[in-house]
Amino acid sequence: MLHCKIDALVYLARACILRIALCVAASATQAEPLALKEIAPGIFAHEGLIELTSPANAGAIANVGFIVGDDAVAVIDTGGSVREGRQFAAAIARVTNKPIRYVINTHVHPDHLFGNAAFDSPRVTFVGHANLPRALASRGAFYLSSFRRMLGDEVIDEVRIIPPTLTVQGETVLDLGHREIVLKAWPPAHTDCDLTVFDETSGTLWTGDLLFRERIPVLDASAIGWLSAIVALALFLFARWLPPDKPN
Repeated sequence: MLHCKIDALVYLARACILRIALCVAASATQAEPLALKEIAPGIFAHEGLIELTSPANAGAIANVGFIVGDDAVAVIDTGGSVREGRQFAAAIARVTNKPIRYVINTHVHPDHLFGNAAFDSPRVTFVGHANLPRALASRGAFYLSSFRRMLGDEVIDEVRIIPPTLTVQGETVLDLGHREIVLKAWPPAHTDCDLTVFDETSGTLWTGDLLFRERIPVLDASAIGWLSAIVALALFLFARWLPPDKPN
């Protein structure tokens, strides 16, 4: 009988150790920084996976990135989950110790802003199209419900819908310290709250989902508006655009 009790205790101890090891491994995976490319001086990007949202990728299918000025950092989109947002924040911390001053959401879709909570701080200003607060108010609950079915409770329980505190109607210029970025609010196209970001220093244009690479375009607002936006972007003078024309 004593041997049986000892065996049972050994089994329980081993099970506890295995569980702890799995939890540690999972935490390490969640905190592992995203892979980044410096596509121009001070411009860093992570290319999202070209696949559908699934538990395996935790919603990490959008391009995210950031711009480093002399004084501060502007983050452009935060990914499809808080888990990805934390990985993104860890990657930024490896590159620079300058403070994140702005988090810019290019539009309302979850794969671009479900990581916002990882950056939420009194020092951070969330920025979006003037229509984004209304879009989040009308769609936020639906997105949380539908993505919960796709990604599971563990991932979605962390997500918070964070509307912008600085909105853009027309154009707005943000200064990161000897580096100005121009934000442009577009008429309805891919969505009714598309925002592009242009870094004047490097000539880099961040297009959000107005442009697609290796994917079928998704139109959530106006086909005519999207075609007009494509023409306008084609006439825009820039050195490079994101998503990139080809890997750098």
